[in-house]
Amino acid sequence: NCHLASLVSFLVQLTLGTEKAVQCRTTQCEVINQKEGCSLMVDIQLAEPISKKNPILYVLDTNVLIHDPTALLNFDEHHVMIPMTVLEELDKLKSGKKAQAADCRQAIREIDKILGRASPNDIENGVPIPRESTNNLNGKLSILMTTPPDNISVLPTHLNDNKIINDLCLLKHDNPNHRVILI
Repeated sequence: NCHLASLVSFLVQLTLGTEKAVQCRTTQCEVINQKEGCSLMVDIQLAEPISKKNPILYVLDTNVLIHDPTALLNFDEHHVMIPMTVLEELDKLKSGKKAQAADCRQAIREIDKILGRASPNDIENGVPIPRESTNNLNGKLSILMTTPPDNISVLPTHLNDNKIINDLCLLKHDNPNHRVILI
């Protein structure tokens, strides 16, 4: 029997490309851990827009931008949103000489390349993400600046994670025909 921890570890390695033991049939993949001598069937569901005219709304968390400062460029035709709370966290973490601070500064530069000359209204509605290729997959980047109405119950805002979850709930409420995905 496989231990759940070894499978989770294996799946992380698989995601990073260090293991290749996967056999997929439609939406089911068999993940085979040869080291442990076990396998696991996993149902997968690729995120697809509800309709072609309603792109997926991907909301990026701070840790994603720290791990990969160019992550906002990886969402093709979809709308990438960064909560104001995430910008504030990046700003707090950018000072210093550690690798994390350098990654925060790089993420801020990537955001500024796209949004630097845009108007506040454009920043809130979305600015096209320029692409080097000619595949016409121009997603948008925007900053999620929300103020929840008084009649919507929200999580306490003393934690940044709660603020981001509140933003997501309001975003979904305001955009019922879009998929909203936190990354």
